[in-house]
Amino acid sequence: MKMQCKMDPRRNIRRPSMKLKPTKLNQKDAVWGLLFVSVPVLSVILFVFFPALFSIYISLVEWNGFIPIEQAQFVGFKNFAAFLPNGIYAGEFRNAVFVTVVLMLSVPLHIIIAFLLAYALNRKETRLKSPLRLSYFMPFISSAVAITLVFKNLFDQNGVVNACLGLFGAEALHWLQSPGLSRVVILVMLVWRNIGYTMLLYLGGLQGISAEIYEAAKIDGAGFFQTIKNITLPALKNISFFLVVTNVISGLQIYTEPAILFQNSLGKGPMNGTETMMVFLMQIYSGNSLGLASAISWAITLLILLATFVQFL
Repeated sequence: MKMQCKMDPRRNIRRPSMKLKPTKLNQKDAVWGLLFVSVPVLSVILFVFFPALFSIYISLVEWNGFIPIEQAQFVGFKNFAAFLPNGIYAGEFRNAVFVTVVLMLSVPLHIIIAFLLAYALNRKETRLKSPLRLSYFMPFISSAVAITLVFKNLFDQNGVVNACLGLFGAEALHWLQSPGLSRVVILVMLVWRNIGYTMLLYLGGLQGISAEIYEAAKIDGAGFFQTIKNITLPALKNISFFLVVTNVISGLQIYTEPAILFQNSLGKGPMNGTETMMVFLMQIYSGNSLGLASAISWAITLLILLATFVQFL
């Protein structure tokens, strides 16, 4: 007995392709979407790109801001030449770069300390983890101005720090009257303020590493330092790279701490010992030399871009 298979006639039927036709509702959604997107786009164009292009033009002219920009005298790259070795601001700019680089030592210091704290908090034996995390993170979310004022009182001639030194028979130090000690105060302030944020990022990365990997390494005879070198640090490579890049960018823009700590000298400090590049920029700007200020701002921008590019190599 032969069995006959019948083809389903519905399989040979070609169904018409379903094409969505634009409806009034879809068109209305698209219009509203474009309107919502246009607000941030126009804001970036008006308040970022246009001022940046305008500042490039200002850096090529001599303008004090009180006369129409059309009457400003075109000087070319003369404003940029003022910061070169033979320029009128060469010495002050060199000092500003030196101070900024010294204060940027806070970047590796606080990253190393934050990693050690995160490693300690990630251990099972550590108690009171939540209060410790909160106490370390609080300075980061606190006002930089308030923190600077607190440190100004702590390191004053009659402050708490000198009082503690007196308990051990040491002489009071002139923290805010010495260029070197003033930079130490700002360094301590920057390290203390940024530890919490860096520690939380490292703590999140450490918690993402499986405990089985550590157990397998322990069985294979790996010691503490071998585990850190071959497991922990490679696993935190991306986090460390992100932290270094962002902290270097922010380190090149240090301004609030010296400006509040030494208000009388507009942030320069004793013997220009705390005059960072941003403080130097504000000094030029306050003198109504907008062309020079734009030139130094672009010089700082190029330094930031160069420092960022080098880290990606």
